Amino acid sequence: MMDDAEVGHLLGCSERHARRLADRENWRFREEPVRGGKRKLYARQDVLAYARSKGLSVPDLGTSDTTPTNTAVAPVDRDRGAAGAGADAGDGAWASVPEKGRKKAAARMRVLEAWQAFKAADRGNMHLFIDEWNAEHPDHRVSYATVYRWDQDFAAGGLPALVPGYYVKETPGRQVDPRVATVFRRAWLKQTRPNVSTAMAVAIAHAQELGVKEPSYTTFRRLAAEIAKPMRVIARDGNKAYDDKCGDYIQIDRSSLPANHTWVSDHHQLDILCRDDRGRLVFPWVTVFQDERSRMWVGWCIHTNPCTDTILMAFARGVHAYGLPQEIKVDNGRDYRARSVTGGWKTHRLEVDQDKALAAVHGVQQQDRSVMGSLGVKVRFALPKNARAKSVERAFLVVNEWYSRLHPSFRGSNVLDKPEQLKEFQANPKRCPTVREIDQEFDDFINHVYNTMPCRGRGADGMRRCDAFETHRAPMRMVDPVTLHFCLMKSTKPLMVKRNGVEVDGIQYNAVNMELHWRQDEWVYARRDPWRAGVVYVFDLDDRPICEARNLPLFTTDASREELSAAMAGQRRRKKVTRDAVKELTGGPATDDLAALIAHNRALAASSDAGGGKSPPPPKQLIRTGDVAGLEPTPARGARARSSADLLAEQRERAQAQRDADMELLRKGLMKRASNTI
Repeated sequence: MMDDAEVGHLLGCSERHARRLADRENWRFREEPVRGGKRKLYARQDVLAYARSKGLSVPDLGTSDTTPTNTAVAPVDRDRGAAGAGADAGDGAWASVPEKGRKKAAARMRVLEAWQAFKAADRGNMHLFIDEWNAEHPDHRVSYATVYRWDQDFAAGGLPALVPGYYVKETPGRQVDPRVATVFRRAWLKQTRPNVSTAMAVAIAHAQELGVKEPSYTTFRRLAAEIAKPMRVIARDGNKAYDDKCGDYIQIDRSSLPANHTWVSDHHQLDILCRDDRGRLVFPWVTVFQDERSRMWVGWCIHTNPCTDTILMAFARGVHAYGLPQEIKVDNGRDYRARSVTGGWKTHRLEVDQDKALAAVHGVQQQDRSVMGSLGVKVRFALPKNARAKSVERAFLVVNEWYSRLHPSFRGSNVLDKPEQLKEFQANPKRCPTVREIDQEFDDFINHVYNTMPCRGRGADGMRRCDAFETHRAPMRMVDPVTLHFCLMKSTKPLMVKRNGVEVDGIQYNAVNMELHWRQDEWVYARRDPWRAGVVYVFDLDDRPICEARNLPLFTTDASREELSAAMAGQRRRKKVTRDAVKELTGGPATDDLAALIAHNRALAASSDAGGGKSPPPPKQLIRTGDVAGLEPTPARGARARSSADLLAEQRERAQAQRDADMELLRKGLMKRASNTI
């Protein structure tokens, strides 16, 4: 059987013309599968018969037509002897060559036959042949070295030797000693990430010690490329890079989760250089709450320092616009684990230094008293040190590409990404935008760009984020604005009311009225208002409001007389109010209760004598102080007095003797220490 290339070479035509001849002359053929499709193999007898009918010189039919042979593509130079004849195109090597490789070999064979014919006609040397060939075939130009190499390869291996090496299957590469390869892999697979040349030097030094052949740089490059990508990444870049690039991930189906059911929150620092209120150069942060189903941002806050206040502000913005979610998912940062915001981890219990049993006595539940607990929002904490646990991390990449990089003061995501023009903004801070300007611009970006972008994540179905949120939205859980205002305030742990009110974060707060002043030594807790500085709201342990308290001013040593007079006037006013309250409570001015009690008892005694009742015994006669000197003590009393004086004197003597003994021992010890020192 003969393929298109062999038929074209035998008949001196192109492969396309050979296929047309086969269709026109109805040559017998069979198809065989090859890479990329199928190819036709024509009966050699039909091809040779057609060639003879055209007057072409063809070999005898010979053996049966069952396998491809080299007869049709025999070289023109018949003097090559056994070298050319020994290269049979029908052997195993030729059978494994794909169709494209055979076409390449046939094309090279045509060049060689043209060169043999040029040489047989004695028209000149190979240089003249190359010039003539390139002039006639500009699309198939060859060089002297190429034709010479092809001629040598054909003489040594026949037609299969003309097949390009990249078409030959299972070509064995250069063999490397396993011990040298192991040393190279051990030196290259390190987290210091040495290059191939460095690891190659270590491996070659080991090869010289073993006395084996030194591989080339290309061989070591091949050894490095043969190592699987997951192995390269985890060995050279570490576990995090492996998780980000090669590690498998858990797919979560959010299609059954309604929108506005779960919010995910996190902080992100914008790579934009700007100025704060005091003119300092800073990189602002954004605290965001993102809907889990639609990936739409429902609440955010631009600031310069992430804390619990920024979390509550972003959450309040989302609640005002879209209502309350069923649950939120946050990370394990200290600001998110704050007891005033989420109540902390559920394994934590409230402890009060003054009285640890206070929580059990008063039924204080910190989880319920937190902002999320007061609003009935469930809190779920992500796994520690696992950024992939929160879907909002992916959104930060979009913000970085679509927002941060469009600013002239963009600083770059890393050192290598740092633009050169950033130095101009650092030298001229007034050219940088302010945080307030970034806040307003970022609001427009989220509302009109990010939330309107289509999302290809699971559950969003390729819709815009805002459309997916409205389509799959759950019923809104609205809350009264006043209730929301108080619930968003961070609560403190139980506090004891002192003389100056309550102390929150080292600052004293006291009420304008007398509510806290009359609740001294009682346990309360306070809620801080992030929108009103210097104001807290005091509640009892049963969540009943008590009063509004303001921070007390601190006076310096050089405070003015008017300021001190006003403060002292306040003290006198509170004292007067307390005194007036006592009068109101007692119903009038103070009376002589002792005289009233004596008069009452005399009246009772008189009524008892008049009724013939038993009178009380007469009182004993009191002895005045002036009469004590004239009294003579009884013998028993005098004996007891003298015994007490003697006992006191004996105790004094024993104490003095003990002190003398201690001093003597101390003196001897000091003298002994001095003698040892000398």
